[in-house]
Amino acid sequence: MHHQEFRNIVRRYLQGNATLEEQAMVEDWFAAAEDTQANVPAEELQLIREQMLTYIRAAADYPVVADVPPATARIRPLRYWLQRVAVIVITAAAGYSMFYMYTHPAKQQQAAVTTAIPAATYRVVTTATQKIRRVVLPDSSVVTLNRGASMYYTMPFGQQRREVTLENGEAFFEVRRNAAAPFLVYAGKTATTVLGTAFNVKLNDHNNIIHVVVKTGKIKVAFASDSGRLVTPDHGVQINTADNSIQTFTASGALAAAWCGQELVFRQHTLKEAVAALESRYQVTVTLTSPSLAQYRVSGNFSASHTVDEVLDALCLVHRLTYKKNKGIYFIY
Repeated sequence: MHHQEFRNIVRRYLQGNATLEEQAMVEDWFAAAEDTQANVPAEELQLIREQMLTYIRAAADYPVVADVPPATARIRPLRYWLQRVAVIVITAAAGYSMFYMYTHPAKQQQAAVTTAIPAATYRVVTTATQKIRRVVLPDSSVVTLNRGASMYYTMPFGQQRREVTLENGEAFFEVRRNAAAPFLVYAGKTATTVLGTAFNVKLNDHNNIIHVVVKTGKIKVAFASDSGRLVTPDHGVQINTADNSIQTFTASGALAAAWCGQELVFRQHTLKEAVAALESRYQVTVTLTSPSLAQYRVSGNFSASHTVDEVLDALCLVHRLTYKKNKGIYFIY
């Protein structure tokens, strides 16, 4: 997409004439920058968004219009944060670093799907950084991204096919039913096909283990030469692309999605798994001082109001372990 096309999309958005897909594209720029904010009141957040519009217009060589106010004393306490946002947004407007738009087909992980995929005009990149992020797709399907997760979806979206690629991390999908446009989720070397359902997908740090659990509906997960596994509610499948192994299991879909409400739910999980969840939930570093601790099993329900220390107190109590914090790192003994 060249510069003039980009300017046209921004102009239509500012005039209120953008299509749903174009609105999603521009608003995702705003949301990506908002991931860096902390406890900003709604009124100030609106002013920030107006500032971001001003910066986008400036980056695209538009004159500043009267209904988009310049920086004022009302938001001077947020000046440093606004400067950071300005850099992000100007970079997005000038270099397309938040939205990667291509005039050629987006690269996909399609080893498990043989049907031809139409060329995408561009793709929308969405990332969650310091908080859980809820993304509404152009077809009204909803994707909740866990901290540190990123995905992209191809455009146009929803006309014949709906395609989302989870690049890393964890995501919960609530797919709007549309039999005429199958919904595909690519993760690692797998392809998950759905019509209308809710399910959780998680990639490990190296993207070679894909963990899928269904809450409602049913999905089909395909991988390499495997013809595809049908997964129904409260069941899951784990695929290891390193050794081409596939395991199916029983699991609560509700528990798999508990993290969307910032809850932690452990059901005989290993302490290693619990530590990974803690690090993601609280943005801390937790170290197990002995390799043997990794396989200890823990269970428990923790709400969004529980602190990291309260969770560690409970988990360590079960196995008579202890922990201490040193230079910002939690050590479990």
